[in-house]
Amino acid sequence: MTHEVDNQKTLKLQKLIFLNTCVGPTFGFTKANELFVGRMAQLGIAFSIIGEVITGKGTLAQLNIETGVPINEIEPLVLVWVVFFLIAAINPGTGKFVTDDEDE
Repeated sequence: MTHEVDNQKTLKLQKLIFLNTCVGPTFGFTKANELFVGRMAQLGIAFSIIGEVITGKGTLAQLNIETGVPINEIEPLVLVWVVFFLIAAINPGTGKFVTDDEDE
């Protein structure tokens, strides 16, 4: 009886601290991993912007990493990236989103 009570307490504690109690992949493109990576990226961008506002320098200048490439050589590359991501954002894609319920 105490073993069942201990298991129930453990499950409640795991749910309380948001641990994944199901067996599944730890690495790869899982929903939990993608959420975590997305949130870390958002924090990174936010801290980068805050650092630029505070110091007045860009991210690369703060880390003393300068490319040495003149701006007139970088502009065409930036334009290519903008066009690429614009097309990628407009493209509806052919993939199907699979929820956790459908996965089982």
